[in-house]
Amino acid sequence: LFHLNTPGVQRVLNPKPEILPGVFGQARYTTNSLCIRGPERPPREEAWRLLCVGGSTTACLYLDDEETWPRLLMRELDGVNGRRVWVGDAGKSGYGSWHHVRFFESSSLPGKMDCVLLLLGFNDFMRAMQERRIDSAVGARPIWDRSNVLTVLHNIYQSRKEERLHQVEDREAFNLDVRRANWQKAPRRP
Repeated sequence: LFHLNTPGVQRVLNPKPEILPGVFGQARYTTNSLCIRGPERPPREEAWRLLCVGGSTTACLYLDDEETWPRLLMRELDGVNGRRVWVGDAGKSGYGSWHHVRFFESSSLPGKMDCVLLLLGFNDFMRAMQERRIDSAVGARPIWDRSNVLTVLHNIYQSRKEERLHQVEDREAFNLDVRRANWQKAPRRP
């Protein structure tokens, strides 16, 4: 289930406003049978279907199901031109374009949609700023970085990392405070 959640998740989060300014009250986080956030997908003939894909800005983890931008988009578009609109949210915190490409290559879900909306940028930017996967001497990825073995190891690492991320996401968002402190301690690059 790379890039997807577990089906039927029902969690209630209580993010602290002092950690997430502007976010108040409980947040319901639920997933449908497609392993994404949003209501159940209607048959193609009943609704125009749109899938949102991106990182944490799309996942909206600490916002209530009804407050995420994909849900607000569904509400705004539904009924326009007399057509029902369904929007699903396949956002994953920390994921960049390389993860989304893998999702498109391995999942049939995007092909079952009428439209896919991508919100990308920050995680790719941060990866570039950290100069990952670039050999500055030759300006290209070294050969060891292009091997299938590395890809398999990276996929295993990513799956395990994903499991850990879901285990540490707490109901109050204290983990974000810890991450912010670690980011602030990180060495700066020119």
